[in-house]
Amino acid sequence: MCAARTGILVLTAVILMASVGLADVISPPTDDAAINMRDPDANAGFGDRMRVRNRIGHPSHPENWQSDGLVRFELCSTPRGSTVESATLYLYYFLYTDISPGGRDLSCFRITDDWDESTVTWNTRPTLAPARTSGCVVPPIYGWMSWDVTVDVRAFVDGVEENHGWQLVDEVPFGGFDIPTVYLCSKEYGSSAPHLEIEWMQTPVASSTWSKIKALFR
Repeated sequence: MCAARTGILVLTAVILMASVGLADVISPPTDDAAINMRDPDANAGFGDRMRVRNRIGHPSHPENWQSDGLVRFELCSTPRGSTVESATLYLYYFLYTDISPGGRDLSCFRITDDWDESTVTWNTRPTLAPARTSGCVVPPIYGWMSWDVTVDVRAFVDGVEENHGWQLVDEVPFGGFDIPTVYLCSKEYGSSAPHLEIEWMQTPVASSTWSKIKALFR
């Protein structure tokens, strides 16, 4: 009789401890902004777009300048102790100026210190991790772009790194006239706002259920 009950207990424990796969889509971001080397003291945290542009133009061109986009999400829906299986950052590419940026590789860098969309400028921009998290090639037509940020979100959830979001940068020197500029929707754009998709696993243990199991052996 005891052996049978022990078997029930073990089986129930296995069921309760089985990891549960979950997914979160987090939108809109808490903060997003554009910073512009050409206007280093200007704040652009409430516009409907983020602009990404490489700074290296033709050697004879006197107005070389860079633009980057910043974005951050609140991760409270993904609890500590969960296992992040994947995390993907999505931004909608809806416009370009000058030459088409199709084929350009835009880098996503983890931001390493605090910033606020209402005050951040080029001159007050936050610091970045030394190596990019991932890249995404600009498509030939407008649409969603995505960056794999699994390693960063895993570090945020595990408490290894603080969550300050990401900066989007066109790193590759263009070296010519009419540097292509990519426009990405910000949260103010509405339905095409940036979003973060996280797939994670959790091992739930319901204390009330454990109490009921223990009662069987009293």
